[in-house]
Amino acid sequence: KGDTHFDFLALAAADTDERTRAGLLDGFQRLLERYPDNQQLLFGQALLLYQDGRNEEALQQLQRLPQASQASAILLQARLLQDLGRHEQALKRLRQGIGQHPTDKRLRLAEARLLLQQEDLQAAGEAFAELLQRFPEDDDLRLSLALISLENRDWERAHQHLGELLLRQVHVDAAHFHLGRLYEQQNEPEEALQAYTQVGPGSDYLPAQARIAQLLADSQRFAELSSLLQQARQQQAEQAVALYLLEAETLAEAQRGEAAWQLIEQALRQYPDDLNLLYTRAMLAEQRDDLVQLEADLRFILSQEPDNAMALNALGYTLADRTERYDEALQLIELAQQINPQDPAILDSLGWVHYRLGNLQQAEQYLRQAFAAFPDHEVAAHLGEVLWLRGKQREARQVWRQALDAQPDSTILRETLLRLTGEEHP
Repeated sequence: KGDTHFDFLALAAADTDERTRAGLLDGFQRLLERYPDNQQLLFGQALLLYQDGRNEEALQQLQRLPQASQASAILLQARLLQDLGRHEQALKRLRQGIGQHPTDKRLRLAEARLLLQQEDLQAAGEAFAELLQRFPEDDDLRLSLALISLENRDWERAHQHLGELLLRQVHVDAAHFHLGRLYEQQNEPEEALQAYTQVGPGSDYLPAQARIAQLLADSQRFAELSSLLQQARQQQAEQAVALYLLEAETLAEAQRGEAAWQLIEQALRQYPDDLNLLYTRAMLAEQRDDLVQLEADLRFILSQEPDNAMALNALGYTLADRTERYDEALQLIELAQQINPQDPAILDSLGWVHYRLGNLQQAEQYLRQAFAAFPDHEVAAHLGEVLWLRGKQREARQVWRQALDAQPDSTILRETLLRLTGEEHP
């Protein structure tokens, strides 16, 4: 039976249902009783057990294979050890495998990726460099090594590998994008802009446009920002909505709320029913104290997508924070929580509406959960306020202090402190 590809049969089972895999496992077991030393059967059964989530059993099965086993079995054993949290053993097994199969690219690549996952960037860089030396035509390796060099702040080596990709005309957009990142790290914004503007359509296009927008906003070049993104929308019509949203967000963060509002109004004339644009207008309307527009936009979104947890939460929180429609707010936020039970933003809203309703114990419970999951300055302001009113002033100050250390320019924290303590510092 040695020429029967049981390993391919097991591999094909990855896309089947649990019942089919169970039947295959039963069949493999009966065959192993007749051919207990068949390596393909042993490996195939281990693979099926892995696909079934029975990692320890799969590992025990692989240990029945001879020591000088095939690279595919070593790779599976390393993956199982990795999934079981036994990273050092996985690394050791891969290195043993490399000793047994020194020319096998897959084993060396698995070692390099495991080192990267363990955040041992120095060792990962060395592993990828050795791989590239052995396989100099592999430009995926060259890109990986460039990215590791960036993370290691080895600017010279990163620049070298990215330049090689451009010379070889491979991964061109990724190379330009990461050259932009490199120039930003070296505080060379003009060179960064030049690199980002050369990124074409693809997965790096929108991130590049976002960096262009931010760099121009940082240097107060808003007319140039608007012109470039308008041109981008004309050239990449399928990305127009995303580019409108990107520009509006950049303007809003730069405290240019009126410009952001006018831009979204322009976008909605072109795409009147786009829900992302409507949601953004709702958020800008809240900043303008136009709660009628906010509610109209969020209600329209919910008429199209009743289970849109983000819209439910945004409307519920606004009603709790800016009106006295607390019961309605609670109903909306509870609907959002049914959809996303552990979302920190929703837990924060639940805490805040219970605070508004006078349910301070429940408010504290929800706000503690939100702050533990996401120690944001706004959540900290809310939690601190509830703690303060419950007589836990020392802990409230501690929460505010922690949040201010992370975000010293937080307006909501300063306003909360001034209102409750008469001071701007905890």
